Amino acid sequence: MPEKERKIILMTHGKVGEQMIEGLGMIVGITDEVYAVPLLPGMSVEEYMAQVSSLLEDQEKPSILLVDMFGGTPSNCAGGLSCKYPVEVISGVNIPMLIEAVQIRGLYSGEELRQHLVKAGVTGVNDLSKIVAGCQ
Repeated sequence: MPEKERKIILMTHGKVGEQMIEGLGMIVGITDEVYAVPLLPGMSVEEYMAQVSSLLEDQEKPSILLVDMFGGTPSNCAGGLSCKYPVEVISGVNIPMLIEAVQIRGLYSGEELRQHLVKAGVTGVNDLSKIVAGCQ
């Protein structure tokens, strides 16, 4: 049986993660082992953590948890889960970071993986005003 890919789990407020995975599919095609766990209105922290935990229970390799923003409930839950499960946690997820995670998840781990993901997220943010201003 082939070895499973390292899981990537998007932990976001609302369905942002689900939409990011849909966009990812448009860019790089169908990807395995990429999941979204949305924090929905009325959901308790315990319910949310249980949903993510269910994905982490059977992991073969440390999973990558990408959260939407530092300090929010998904981020705080990811931090708590990192005490129980072997995971890499990065906040500020965006499409460039997600693409990078899918492409390198089997190549790197630990600090090196986290550095690559943060760099991809940061370099994916650009001020396009200068480009748009040239159109006038």
